[in-house]
Amino acid sequence: MTSKKQTLIRLGLFLLITVSLTWIPHFICLHLFGFESWLTGPFGVIVTLTMFAPMLGNILTHLITKEGWGESGLHFHFKGNVRWYLTAYLIPFLWWCIAVILINTAHGNWQFEGLAGHSFAELFTEFCGAAVFPLLYSSLCCFGEEFGWRGYLNQKLSALTGTAGAVVIGGIIWGLWHAPLVARGFDFGSGHPVCSVILMCVSCILINAVLMWLTEKTDSVFPAVLVHTVMDLGMDQFFIRYFVSGLSEETAGRVTELQFGILIMIVPELIVGTGFVILLLRGKRNSPEPGSMTPKRS
Repeated sequence: MTSKKQTLIRLGLFLLITVSLTWIPHFICLHLFGFESWLTGPFGVIVTLTMFAPMLGNILTHLITKEGWGESGLHFHFKGNVRWYLTAYLIPFLWWCIAVILINTAHGNWQFEGLAGHSFAELFTEFCGAAVFPLLYSSLCCFGEEFGWRGYLNQKLSALTGTAGAVVIGGIIWGLWHAPLVARGFDFGSGHPVCSVILMCVSCILINAVLMWLTEKTDSVFPAVLVHTVMDLGMDQFFIRYFVSGLSEETAGRVTELQFGILIMIVPELIVGTGFVILLLRGKRNSPEPGSMTPKRS
């Protein structure tokens, strides 16, 4: 059995490696190029490369501490779990549908003017080009995160703090990992760095509940990879373009990036994430044994 002290040391080492491999290049690039110039220039690829930092943190921590790999969730486990993979693919679409409903309820007319003049074939082609074809490439980057966060961080936190602690603390850590970019304007716009970082932490807590539940349900990190991949495809613009109707240019022009981020990200994630928190806690209460992804041996 692994003691809590050993688990804490391993977790600290993982975080040190992961954060260092992410924050150091981010701060260097922000200092050299500035936020806008960096992300729109050729060195913007560094953001993509740092998505592999949690994976490297997991691998290097295992090598240094000589941990076993038996609980890493690297099996697909398709048998009996296809429905959970399908659920994983559809969850981000549920978020975007909720956002569309909220916007149309507040400002729309439910006429879907954006669909006028577009055939089903055109919409389907655009949908596949945005949400199907890029999956393989995008999933490689998202695996870099998920193998670290869901494949290592959440396991260690579950052993130290229980499920609720792993959801909250893991989400905060994941949110703070994004802090250098978020504070400069990524996702929630510029001008309110502290508020943006707090909102990112809230978002990550809610998403973490969803991804933890899928990971424990399937004993695999790959459903979490799928959710993360679809989430990063930026399909919110597709839904807003074609399904938000009756929103005047004047009203749309008054919406700030911060307000947009709250409406598109936080509110839908709060609705869905709360449900998964309940599922996680209910599952733990009904199970006499720890989740299958919880570390059992050193």
